[in-house]
Amino acid sequence: MILKDITTCRPMSLRTFCEAADLRLSLERGSALMLVRHLLFTKALRTDMSVPLSDKLSVNALHGNEPTQARSIRQ
Repeated sequence: MILKDITTCRPMSLRTFCEAADLRLSLERGSALMLVRHLLFTKALRTDMSVPLSDKLSVNALHGNEPTQARSIRQ
């Protein structure tokens, strides 16, 4: 749900997105941020890694991998 929501949500800061996701999904505070970091680590989400990851970063700076790219990684 986090991956789908983050790639389709309106422009907002990563902090705002994660706080709203924690509340909406009844998660423990900070869980959505942990999941976003996991998605970045596993390359399900992409971003410019030359820019420090900050809670002020816009979620528009995060991009999901296209299905064709994901398939080629698994093969």
